[in-house]
Amino acid sequence: MNVYKRGMIFVTFLGCCLALGLLVGALGTPYWAVSSAVRIPNPDNSDGAINFGLFAGRKSLNVAYGWRTTEFQGLL
Repeated sequence: MNVYKRGMIFVTFLGCCLALGLLVGALGTPYWAVSSAVRIPNPDNSDGAINFGLFAGRKSLNVAYGWRTTEFQGLL
């Protein structure tokens, strides 16, 4: 086996390990999308933050009554 073939196999192995690590990190993160929320009719008395992950998420909304935090399930 020549050096070029062995080198390509090694580089392919490292690339696959990197891709697998990125995939595990992406599936494990709870915050894929982070957004803020404001009510259009009364933006001074409302505020919020919404975080979406693949499997779960959280929304925290304040509509002039105090903060209300709700956990919800994602796709599955």
